Amino acid sequence: MRDRVSGVLVAFCLAVLGAVFALAVLTSCTPEPVVIPPKERPEPGTPADCTTACARLEHLGCEEAKPTPAGATCEDVCNNVQQSGATALDLACVIDAGSCEVANACGYGGPP
Repeated sequence: MRDRVSGVLVAFCLAVLGAVFALAVLTSCTPEPVVIPPKERPEPGTPADCTTACARLEHLGCEEAKPTPAGATCEDVCNNVQQSGATALDLACVIDAGSCEVANACGYGGPP
């Protein structure tokens, strides 16, 4: 009888350990980045392109989505940079970003 109880206890402990391991593996997976479907993408280089990129930054909780100390919005800064002709932001990359780190790594697309 004692051997039977010990066997049941060992089986129970193994089942609990297996469940804990499975739970640890499942919760450690990173979620897929949210990608805006192509039909919802604005025309590149338009103010709506900056609005969409800034909305993505805000959704991700990025610092760049917040107004500047002078009060300029993300959209204002983005449109000013795009219209300056000095450089162009890679907004498609920002729109596709799954994290602030990825968005920040998008960099600039060079002169428009």
